Amino acid sequence: MLADDSVDRHYWLPKSQGGNTSTYLHRTCHCNLHSLLRDRDLARECAAPEPGCQHPEMLNCIRWVRGQLPERVMKLLKPRHKQ
Repeated sequence: MLADDSVDRHYWLPKSQGGNTSTYLHRTCHCNLHSLLRDRDLARECAAPEPGCQHPEMLNCIRWVRGQLPERVMKLLKPRHKQ
């Protein structure tokens, strides 16, 4: 997958927990994942794509995104600004 406005770089093992490898993750799913779990919980429970994407709330998010038209999902995404 190529980087564009609909994806973010995600560290399955958070950088704050020593992670140095990232993959691209759909922005809505990425925001949802970080709203569900803090970095230390991500490191413990979801340090790889398989367990992260199997989290019950993430499965709901993935199903929802798959059922949307790309234009609708893009309207929901707010641009991110570096702070």
